[in-house]
Amino acid sequence: MLWGVGVVGAVLLILGGAVRVTVRAYLLASVDRELATRADFFAASQRLPVPVPGGQGRGQPARVPLFGAPPPEPPRRPRIRPNDPYFPRTFRVEEEGSAPPPPPPYAPWDEAALERARLGEAVYSTVRTGDESLRILSAPLPRRHADSARRDVVQMPFRLTDIERGLDAVDRTLLALLPLALLATAGGGALLTSRALRPIEEALAQEKRFVADASHELRTPLAIIRAAADLGLEAGEGEAGRASAHRALERIDAATERGERIVADLLLLARAERDDAHSALALDLRPVPVGDLLRQAAELFEPVRGGRVISLDVPDPALCVLADRHHLGRVLSNLIDNAVRHTAEDTGRITLTARAASGGRLVALSVTDNGTGVPTEELPHLFRRFYRADASRTRSRAARGGGAGLGLAIARAIVEAHRGMITLRSVPGVGTSVLLTLPARKK
Repeated sequence: MLWGVGVVGAVLLILGGAVRVTVRAYLLASVDRELATRADFFAASQRLPVPVPGGQGRGQPARVPLFGAPPPEPPRRPRIRPNDPYFPRTFRVEEEGSAPPPPPPYAPWDEAALERARLGEAVYSTVRTGDESLRILSAPLPRRHADSARRDVVQMPFRLTDIERGLDAVDRTLLALLPLALLATAGGGALLTSRALRPIEEALAQEKRFVADASHELRTPLAIIRAAADLGLEAGEGEAGRASAHRALERIDAATERGERIVADLLLLARAERDDAHSALALDLRPVPVGDLLRQAAELFEPVRGGRVISLDVPDPALCVLADRHHLGRVLSNLIDNAVRHTAEDTGRITLTARAASGGRLVALSVTDNGTGVPTEELPHLFRRFYRADASRTRSRAARGGGAGLGLAIARAIVEAHRGMITLRSVPGVGTSVLLTLPARKK
């Protein structure tokens, strides 16, 4: 984070420096254009009148600009105040063989630029005089007469005080904005980093919960196997001892089967999450009549339903879905098993329905019960592996042969592998309804 803020700060400093250099270059270019204009006016005002051919009078001063096109109006003579330290200064240049000119009453602002101007070159330069900076244009003036040996050089000044104050204001503004930009960068970076890391943190937390829950679920059958093995080893001789050993072996077999189911379910979920769920589950998709599928799933629970009523509502017996019969039957078995375990034995009602949806393109299957229901705040977590709406109550039930909290997670993986969708609605004290939507297929 600090490294990133430092990089942003360096970039902002570089950009600020570039902005300052650009602004300064633009302002100096404007000053140079102003100096060129002033030099043109000054040159026109300093020219001697040219005689008008064929007349006795004197003509107007010739207006030949040093830079750019001539002005449309006659130039106004600049007000030259000799006592002004910033008035234009002229210096006489004599040709070789002529007498040296008398020294002017003032010194040049830039000696090197003056020498170059004496050679016929216009030169812009910046000098420092006292506490002020001046922009100087050193330029040769036109000869007064074509045969004149005299040639003057002018140094035109422009005070840069206001420009330097403007640049100082730009510097102060950039320096004031720099910490604000760094603070905004740090805050925005922290916010974006937090949002980017949140899914990773949630994934790590979910992985920790998964490892803890898997360890707990596998510990239960292992504990049963260990206890049953100890009981079998302690069984005595005779008929009673053999009967005790047989019961211990039955418990070991049941616990082993439970552990195998948990491991198989975990492998199925891992393959479905790692690869494409359709290929990971090796689905054998065929047209399956939903009425027969619901009827077979309901018949599996006849021995354990007790006084509960399991009813079917399938108005169209010819309704079919494109599905893997084995995997879809497993989904329905998981849902009916949940409904049986969460409804009262004497008053429980479980309804299995099938309807055509979306103009016959889809089939909607539902498993509805009048059981205890699920709190609203826990609904988004029900399809998570090992999640139980009431862990303290259902863990004891799971230890007695109930689910391991993988049924809904497996159901979602299988339904999504069929390009379908599974949703759950529940009202505490009223019941729960699970809806499956699958592609329809004619028989």
